[in-house]
Amino acid sequence: MKLSDLKLSEIRKIYYVEIEGNIEEITVYNLFGEERQQLKDIITKEMGKDTTGKDLMNLIYEKAFNLATDIEIDDELIDSINKGNKELMLIAQDVEEIVGEIVMEVLLEKQLLIEQMQSLALTKKMLLETEKLDLINRDCEKLEGEIKEMKKGD
Repeated sequence: MKLSDLKLSEIRKIYYVEIEGNIEEITVYNLFGEERQQLKDIITKEMGKDTTGKDLMNLIYEKAFNLATDIEIDDELIDSINKGNKELMLIAQDVEEIVGEIVMEVLLEKQLLIEQMQSLALTKKMLLETEKLDLINRDCEKLEGEIKEMKKGD
């Protein structure tokens, strides 16, 4: 298997939906670049707030639907999904997977940042401990010198 086989393509899935006797095409796109970053920024921002439940889902999923699909949102999204047909449910599942991928990416970035901060803090502690040890050694050397001077007088 090649690494390139594991990369996402621009189009995630195309759905064909019959609307009033006409076949309509709905495309779900994978998010890359600026669009992905927009959704990551919203997720990161909202993770630090007290936004919960339906409001949070509406905010994130509405942005995700706008970025990842060519569906025009003209109604309340969560309510529409809850009452949606099979195709809308499948599209919602695709968008949910995209959101899940981005949430995982955000969490992994946060974990990496925490690990880097921990490493820096441990390095700083080690440097401070080394400086403290150096000061103690200097004091010991000074005391040894004083003791030698005192013994000379004996």
